[in-house]
Amino acid sequence: MPRGRKKKDAPVITEPVGEFSESSYVPTALPKWAYPALIVLTIVALSGIYLWNNKGLVLSAIVNNRPVWRWEVISQIENKYSPLVLDSIISDKLILQASAQKGLVVSPTEVKDRIAEIEKRFAPQGPLKDLLAQRGMTEEDLREKILIQIYLEKLTADRVKVSDKDVEDYVSKNKSFLVATTAAEQAIEARETLLNQQREVAFNELLDQLKKDAKIVKF
Repeated sequence: MPRGRKKKDAPVITEPVGEFSESSYVPTALPKWAYPALIVLTIVALSGIYLWNNKGLVLSAIVNNRPVWRWEVISQIENKYSPLVLDSIISDKLILQASAQKGLVVSPTEVKDRIAEIEKRFAPQGPLKDLLAQRGMTEEDLREKILIQIYLEKLTADRVKVSDKDVEDYVSKNKSFLVATTAAEQAIEARETLLNQQREVAFNELLDQLKKDAKIVKF
């Protein structure tokens, strides 16, 4: 080596070779086609979690590992009961419309009093709320039924007439079938029975007329 020339120091490596360094890490971008796939997978996963947590919305039962789908139950219910339920809803709407046209009003007190009568009548069988639950009804369902009933009674009031003579004749012919034992109670029971019979006829005649006059389109 020639004299006068100094030997250069080797460069110092500050980062170990082969080890990870934040400054040297470059994230790899996903291909464009992967993003839609990730979105689809995320939606499917979330949908699966939601359906499992709310499986009652889709499944009604599982019988020996075989599902009974909710739509199967709904389909059979609709086929068997849909016409009856639809006819009942149509009748209720016609009654409410006819009552509004005539300016009829049912006060909350009237409904409350009628519920109190029902509670008193069925008290020996247990709380009214429990009796309704056994029939798949709520107290609100009962109030709605009573409301329609009272409107019907007001709409047909002029068609329902029971005289004292009618009551006397009914008691004399059906005394053995009456629950009441005293003459006064038998008269009350007979009058109520006759009123209910006449109301049923009047209700059916009114509903037939309302349906005949109404424009009803079923789908």
